[in-house]
Amino acid sequence: ENSQKAVAMELENVQLELENICRQKSVVDEQLALLQHEKMDLLKRLEEDQEDLNELMKKHKALIAQSSSDISQIRELQAELEEVKKQRRSLQEELQQCVSRVQFLESS
Repeated sequence: ENSQKAVAMELENVQLELENICRQKSVVDEQLALLQHEKMDLLKRLEEDQEDLNELMKKHKALIAQSSSDISQIRELQAELEEVKKQRRSLQEELQQCVSRVQFLESS
């Protein structure tokens, strides 16, 4: 009888322990499902962020290339401007010489 009671109590303890374990497993399963859902959300966001970053890098490279092209064009235009200034000075000198000659001829 004592051993039966002991076995019955042991069985009851094991059943209670099993119920506790099952409850804990349910809680852990819920947490796992939640974490997996969060992980999927984060992976999706990461992928979207990566796509955004790739787009930005393309735009950045395009702007760098455009900037380089603009710098080259500015240098060419500066050189052209210097050439035109030289021509202008030369033409002004020529004009001054012509004016001086005309004045000389008029006064003679």
